[in-house]
Amino acid sequence: MSSSDKLRADWRQKLLTFFVCFKGFAMEKVSGVTKSLFEVVVTVCFTFIPFFFLSIKWLEVEGENTQQTLTDAFLGYWQAGEIVLPILGLCGAVAALLALNVGYFAWWAHAVVGAILLVFTFGGGAALTGTGGFNQPLNPELITVGFAGYATLALLWFVLAAIVRTTEPHTRASDQVARTILEQANEHRGKSGDKS
Repeated sequence: MSSSDKLRADWRQKLLTFFVCFKGFAMEKVSGVTKSLFEVVVTVCFTFIPFFFLSIKWLEVEGENTQQTLTDAFLGYWQAGEIVLPILGLCGAVAALLALNVGYFAWWAHAVVGAILLVFTFGGGAALTGTGGFNQPLNPELITVGFAGYATLALLWFVLAAIVRTTEPHTRASDQVARTILEQANEHRGKSGDKS
């Protein structure tokens, strides 16, 4: 290995180390709210941007990409109730967020969010039943309600994720009782250990 190759390899290693250190520093400085926003925005982008690119007429023989036909082509992917699939995915994400972070939310927050999730789940199921399994188009108003529902769930997911990342969990009363019993047992062991 020549000295220039060794110098290049050393330079690459230093550059890689710098980027790893910079990434760690940047991630520490980025707030929990920003991380939550990034998480939701990336999910929304990966849900809809591929369908936007599928809506574009790439070849000249397919015609021009005027704004009206691009919008119609994009909305055509959601006409038979397909918007329900991302809604159900977000319902699952929000439900998992609640289930895995119990100590961060009061019981009433679980109840309200659970009710919202049930409304969207059953509403989506009803829409899919009405289409006969993606075979019949829905009314345009219902598709608009689906997009609004998706936006509502994304906002709800963002708020809940930001709360989890920016607050400390609340201890349950049973956790406090268990901690007290454990402390009393340790004290008792300490006293009995001194006597023997």
